[in-house]
Amino acid sequence: CAYKSVGVSCNYDRMIVIADGFRNALDILCLVHFLFGKEIFMKLANGTAVIVKPYQDEDAEEIVSLIIRNFREINVKDYGEKEIETLVATHDEKWFKSLAEYANVYVFWNEDKIVGVG
Repeated sequence: CAYKSVGVSCNYDRMIVIADGFRNALDILCLVHFLFGKEIFMKLANGTAVIVKPYQDEDAEEIVSLIIRNFREINVKDYGEKEIETLVATHDEKWFKSLAEYANVYVFWNEDKIVGVG
């Protein structure tokens, strides 16, 4: 394995991925889910527990809110407010649901809150 610390364990309900960083866990996520089709539990190096589940339509509203928050708080630094508000206007639930129809979308949960999507 190319990573310093990566482990995969499987039980009947979920897959457990242990990696030395979030990016390393993401690198193996698609393969693990494809092979086993299970919910995936990741514990990041900082101790944060993340459960990865396939996207469900009922997640769309919270996901879009997270994406828009990211645009306004992070991406605005590189693109400016005008460009970000143009993006916000086109990124709604309908847009995301249409994206999810053809893409493999995974939702990252910490406790009962969506903290990421990929």
